[in-house]
Amino acid sequence: GNLVAHNQSFAGTAGSALAYFVVPEVTVRGNIIRNNSAGVGLFGWGAGLGFAMSDGLSLVEDNTILYNQAVGPEQRGGGLTSLITFGLRIQHNHIRHNQTAYGGGIATWFSSPVIMRNLIARNKAAYGGGIWLNRFPFAAPAAGSSDWRELKRALIELHRLDELAERLSPAAPQTPLQDPPLLNNTIADNSADIAGGGLHIPYGAPLMMNNLIWGNSAPADSQIAGAALVQYSDVQGGYSGLGNRAVDPIFTDSVYYYLHTQLSPVVDAGNPNPVYNDTPDPLNPGLPLWPALGGLRNDMGAYGGHPSMPLQVSTLFGPQFRAFVERVNGLPSPQRPAVVDSFMNAVPAFPFIEEGNVAYFLYRGTPSSINLAGDMNGWTTQGYAFSRLADTDLWYWEDAYEADARLDYKFVLNGSTWILDPLNPRQVSGGFGPNSELAMPGYIDPPEILNYPAIPHGSIEDTLFHSNFLNNNRTVRIYLPPSYDPAGSDSFPVALFHDGGEYLTLGSAKNVLDYLIAEQRIQPLIAVFVPPVNRDNEYAFTQTVPYTSFILQELMPYVDGAYRTRHAPDQRLMAGLSFGGLITTEICYGHPEAFGLLGLYSPAYWPKDGEVINNMVGGPVKDLKIYMDWGTYEASILLDGQQLKDILPALSYEMTWYQWHEGHSWGSWRAHLDLSLEYFFPGSALGIDETAILPQQMHLAQNYPNPFNPETVI
Repeated sequence: GNLVAHNQSFAGTAGSALAYFVVPEVTVRGNIIRNNSAGVGLFGWGAGLGFAMSDGLSLVEDNTILYNQAVGPEQRGGGLTSLITFGLRIQHNHIRHNQTAYGGGIATWFSSPVIMRNLIARNKAAYGGGIWLNRFPFAAPAAGSSDWRELKRALIELHRLDELAERLSPAAPQTPLQDPPLLNNTIADNSADIAGGGLHIPYGAPLMMNNLIWGNSAPADSQIAGAALVQYSDVQGGYSGLGNRAVDPIFTDSVYYYLHTQLSPVVDAGNPNPVYNDTPDPLNPGLPLWPALGGLRNDMGAYGGHPSMPLQVSTLFGPQFRAFVERVNGLPSPQRPAVVDSFMNAVPAFPFIEEGNVAYFLYRGTPSSINLAGDMNGWTTQGYAFSRLADTDLWYWEDAYEADARLDYKFVLNGSTWILDPLNPRQVSGGFGPNSELAMPGYIDPPEILNYPAIPHGSIEDTLFHSNFLNNNRTVRIYLPPSYDPAGSDSFPVALFHDGGEYLTLGSAKNVLDYLIAEQRIQPLIAVFVPPVNRDNEYAFTQTVPYTSFILQELMPYVDGAYRTRHAPDQRLMAGLSFGGLITTEICYGHPEAFGLLGLYSPAYWPKDGEVINNMVGGPVKDLKIYMDWGTYEASILLDGQQLKDILPALSYEMTWYQWHEGHSWGSWRAHLDLSLEYFFPGSALGIDETAILPQQMHLAQNYPNPFNPETVI
């Protein structure tokens, strides 16, 4: 073992004490890694130990990692970082008193390391005092998929060559179909300034078994922030799942967190399956090797279990579904179909949801395979493979989601046939057809997207518009509020929407406007819906300059001449989603005298190496007011959003933001259109003095393109 201490890094991207890139099959064992610091400006990874971009079977074992600090508002991993890494095992380490912004003890991104039998205590972060798991679990993506593009973008951000991503592709077949769990960790007395004192899970739903999660603190979700499948664990405040407890584990100390020999209620309380037993003491048959206590049954926490525990968790997490499966498996084959029929008839809705956050996707039929693809996994067909129940025709997939999550999905039969969930009547329209919709029990359907015949309705006027700058034509649709009188003299605010056709057809924008105006939640306004002709180039690549000229020098002069619009920039909103959010940012930052209000929905800032947002962050502050939201199931946009929500207000931009447990979907964007309109143009029913709106608000509430049609590229 080595002492690795008092190192500093202010120029790299990962790890100041020890970092390796690409090299597979590295073992780091028996070292003391302490008092190291890293600070690479805004964004960086790891102060103590950094593992990045490796597809080999590496091991981190029996190390003491403490008092390391990654300094900066967007630093990840105070003690240990696993970044775009496959086959890594993190086991039997003491990780204490480390500090950073995300993941005081451990931070993972695009990684699914085995995290087993570690003590993770007294670490500190803004999010995830003990552990921050983003994209966990994560399997190597299929080439060309949205996850693949996202992974390549991450490598570019880390200044690694594109071809390095290609080398990681062979890791995909080596990735276990069953996601690795977090086994037998003690996660105690960690703290977070914002959320997730013990763990923060912004994207994913890890399996967790035999863990102690106690004494952690945060303003929100002190023990676990996010979704997880938890069994045989002691979680302060309680957590649903088989064998879980909520009792004081009674530690004997606050350094090693040993359990009290006689009094601890979590001794011999882990999974009773003998494969998880504690390591036996060779000198005392029938007893465990200290510091495990009691008998051989698994002790919850870092000192229970043994190094070779299986990484497959086969027990189902929902008690009703588990009892049903056990009953079917215990019956003779001829009796099974009737029990399946009875269960399916009794299910109140599909997918079947238990315990508030465990969802079962069910399918009846005789395919050779079924996979789930959707917002929850970046629409990949890899993994998320259904299990067949005995010899019946029922197939199922189990996963955990936040109680208010809403996600699009489809089933993939036999590896290639995409279908809607035939048992689920809920659907949401996308750019290339409908998707099935998972709505967890806490999700509230938006009333404003519906058509209400009894309320006043605005009108739509179409104009075929030619652009000399772009040398093309498009039909621009203009919404006039019910109170608009061609002979009147009053003027109206203006909202311009990129992807205007889809805002009307998929986003129900006219219904939203009619409803909000009728309810006096917004002021009457004129809306301009502009469809793209060459979307990617106009919004992101080669035609952004002539497209900007079209909007500002051709379209808006026409709108201002034909309708009674307000010209002040604080009365003019530009809104867009994904690439539409990108072009909105580019136009408004470049021309704040034309549009002063930005409605940014899941803005995709990766084109041109982030040039647009980097110009805004690094340039002069303009007189702009910003609404932004994103989903936790659109990982790279999530990271951008979480950075910009801090950076832009710090630069004195007036901003409000929301984070939803949703994906890159019209189902999300249409449900939250009302919030930006109410923020910029509040009506009398809200009781808000427009001049008194607070400049900063934080909201933590409830993917990428659907490869069902691969042309949806953002």
